[in-house]
Amino acid sequence: MPREVDYFLSSDGKKFRHIVTVDNPVSDTDEAITVHEFSSAIKKQSARYIKIKATNYGKLPAWHAGKGGDAFLFVDEVTVE
Repeated sequence: MPREVDYFLSSDGKKFRHIVTVDNPVSDTDEAITVHEFSSAIKKQSARYIKIKATNYGKLPAWHAGKGGDAFLFVDEVTVE
């Protein structure tokens, strides 16, 4: 899981404004297979571009099977309403 996910909006694709940060509520030591939706309700606004930045965990801790290696992030769906 990412440590947090930041959302940004832009009208021109160059100047992005930060909208919200969604923190990860899942414990680092939770070994269960988990799917978590990093979402947030925001006020209605218009934008042409969306930037999503998921902050990686970084190096895996000593208790993890892949200790010392780099953590991976897998994203399979982005929904915008």
